[in-house]
Amino acid sequence: MITSQKIATALNKALWPVLKAQGFQHRIGRSYYRVLEGQVWAVYSAAVGHYFSEITGHPAHAFDVSLCCYHFPAEEQPCVERRLALRKPYWGYLPDSYQELEALDMSVQYREHTRGAETSRTDLWAVAPDGANLAAVLDDVMAAYAQQSPPFWARMGSAEYTDTVLREHHARRGRAAQHREQYEKAVRRKWKNEAESQLRSWLSSDAVDYFAYWDAHGGDPLISPAKAKSAKGEA
Repeated sequence: MITSQKIATALNKALWPVLKAQGFQHRIGRSYYRVLEGQVWAVYSAAVGHYFSEITGHPAHAFDVSLCCYHFPAEEQPCVERRLALRKPYWGYLPDSYQELEALDMSVQYREHTRGAETSRTDLWAVAPDGANLAAVLDDVMAAYAQQSPPFWARMGSAEYTDTVLREHHARRGRAAQHREQYEKAVRRKWKNEAESQLRSWLSSDAVDYFAYWDAHGGDPLISPAKAKSAKGEA
């Protein structure tokens, strides 16, 4: 019986050598990262899960593969590398800096129990319960990546696109103080989930301010002391 873990292992075996050859340096679970000056390239894979499976009929271990690029100003480079060393990347994405790969050959997919219009979806790969089509699915994923990723990375790296994203990034920096105030308010009221949400928003809006503040006030609340100590030891 095939499982999501078996699929993830097989996908990693096929994909990771290709990504390493392109300069990707980090693998965290089913996510892969390449750090350049002012950019992070990311490739993500995730299973659709039980709830989605119940609604659509897709196997719960059907998965997608997506590409993302995060741009940041030069002064944020140490923050990006530090967070990756902790295996806790923090960036989000704008809608046009994200792209899902599309299947090339739908005939390799398992669709026996998939309902209605879901059978035509090309943004997911479905493996049969016995794994019989796994090799064909992985071949299709790799072909899709080879075909669809180069124009995406080229667009993300263009000077015009980079300038646009950095202007928006700069505009978000003005919200850091607001997120800090809302975090402190949530802590006083013991709203744990809201406090964590505000921390993440603060980090993504201005990582330099976030790290400077928490380095001076006892350490990053989003990182456990054990993980922070381990990362320092590896540095």
